[in-house]
Amino acid sequence: MSHNTLEVSTSTQSAGPGPTEVIVDPNPDLYHIDRIQRDCPHFRILIMGRANAGKTTILQKVCNVKPDTKPIVYNKEGKKIKSSWFKKATKMRGDHNLEHQITYKSSAFIFHDSCGLEAGSKEELQRVQDFISERSSHTQLKEQLHAIWYCISLDNDRPVTSADEDFFKDYAGKAPVIVIFTKFEALTIKRWIPGDQNPTQTAQNYVEQYYIPLIGGTARAHVYLSRMNEPKKQCPELTDETARAIDDTVLLRVFVMAQRNNIQLLVKQSIWDNIPEKKTDIDNLQIFDYSTMNHIARPFLQWSNQKVCCHERLTQQQALI
Repeated sequence: MSHNTLEVSTSTQSAGPGPTEVIVDPNPDLYHIDRIQRDCPHFRILIMGRANAGKTTILQKVCNVKPDTKPIVYNKEGKKIKSSWFKKATKMRGDHNLEHQITYKSSAFIFHDSCGLEAGSKEELQRVQDFISERSSHTQLKEQLHAIWYCISLDNDRPVTSADEDFFKDYAGKAPVIVIFTKFEALTIKRWIPGDQNPTQTAQNYVEQYYIPLIGGTARAHVYLSRMNEPKKQCPELTDETARAIDDTVLLRVFVMAQRNNIQLLVKQSIWDNIPEKKTDIDNLQIFDYSTMNHIARPFLQWSNQKVCCHERLTQQQALI
């Protein structure tokens, strides 16, 4: 087998449908894992949204920290500072400086918080636009803005404001925008009528009809998050859609490495690299045995001390068709 190729074995000699083997060279030049980690050790995200939109909870879930975990905040120059950014949810604004870099211990993510746009505030919109433009002008990948998560809470009477519409209409940045409809359960309850057998779909249809047109074609993806306050609730759909929205190969690997605890995403990335045309239907991939996860995820884990083995029970119908 040549380097940087994926070999799929579907031998019919064995009795019954055996597992499909997806084997990736553990040391391919294609990946440049060490160099990527050195040149861009963090994935930088601007998270936007009004107060109580669930932004802090999302960051905690993505970084896999407990709800009472305080973030680490640095100023633009990278000096650790004291900040009131983390505090109990309130309608009042805390310390939201766009230049402040927010992260958590052992996390490979850096976040910037815009605090949300107020209707009619041209200065605030301009401040966000200037920040995005300034980050886009950096030549070093690690200093650039890599993605924007735009949170829209559906428990408001008017989830999408005129300020939100102005942002999407005027957005000219390079970073992909992913819209996160938070507190989706509130809209599900609000739109439910007696006899509705699929209230979730009803609520999604409502968003597609009334809110998606307001944000135009700027957003590359949108996701629905419900009941994120529940301890065991996670948001894998957000990380999956963010990965899909990234069209730069190196940047995608930076994101995947930042998600080093997300084994499912590591496996998907390895398959995307080798069968890029399957990026849209890779959700059919099913993980059956984490204890033997080896060849697929290894290229993305060799730069750390993590040892993961993989044996995917993939059939042509599940992964390649």
